[in-house]
Amino acid sequence: MNNAEAIGSRAVGQYPVSVASSLALEGLFGILEDKPNPNPPVHDYDELWINFRTLFRNLHGAISAEHVNNITAVELTAAIVEEMTVISSIVQEQTRGKLKVVYYACSYKHLTGLYKGARFKEVKTDKQKFYATLENNCLENVFRHFGKDNDIIHAYDTLITAKPRRVLLMTNYPIDLLNISGPTALGLLESHTGTVKTKLRWNTKLNGGNNLPRIPFDRMTVQVFGDSGGLFSPYPRDYRDKLVALAEKYKWTPDTTKGRILQCLELMREPTYEIALKKLYW
Repeated sequence: MNNAEAIGSRAVGQYPVSVASSLALEGLFGILEDKPNPNPPVHDYDELWINFRTLFRNLHGAISAEHVNNITAVELTAAIVEEMTVISSIVQEQTRGKLKVVYYACSYKHLTGLYKGARFKEVKTDKQKFYATLENNCLENVFRHFGKDNDIIHAYDTLITAKPRRVLLMTNYPIDLLNISGPTALGLLESHTGTVKTKLRWNTKLNGGNNLPRIPFDRMTVQVFGDSGGLFSPYPRDYRDKLVALAEKYKWTPDTTKGRILQCLELMREPTYEIALKKLYW
């Protein structure tokens, strides 16, 4: 099997795109085979913003492990550009143009400066380095394809600016939820599951988040617990345990505000933890 055949035979869903991306769209339109929804969430948003790195991950993961490492950045770029076109066409057709698709890409170069207390995961293994290089080469190729200034894909460092009132993000980097400004209503569209999550369910994107029902997803907690996107490593267990105990004691919910959290940190009466955790907000 040559590379073109390997890409062409990748796993797809009901839509002719990589299976994880297709499942996201199927959930958006309420047509998941195992979970149909007569009231799909597509009507609740004005624009769908799709992270390029998520598209790349979904495409790369859909190709058989036997062949994926032989495929070049040029070949993957062509497949991604095709998927971008197909996805935009599907959304245009299904919503009659009411939902606009916007692609974006973050370099995350200044993430360390914005989250100074975070413990960042490093790209260490040869496999991780190979993947990162391939992904970045594809991103450069996509911008060459569309042109530096275009209306298809927008480049950001870490902070994202969106104008529409209601935005749905399809991203495997949950930190994007904290770094986008503009929308008054923001949702997360998950690949693989097709689930749309609003703010009260973003805490599932913390590392081990399904077991953290009282922990809000915010600037401090994402640094303490780490994230499912693999950008942040968790703090030592004693910090996490202290925060979980505090949340339980004062009955936090995923909607607990920063102000209330800061107040509770003062009530810990443990200066070492209080000072360290407060610093993560600034």
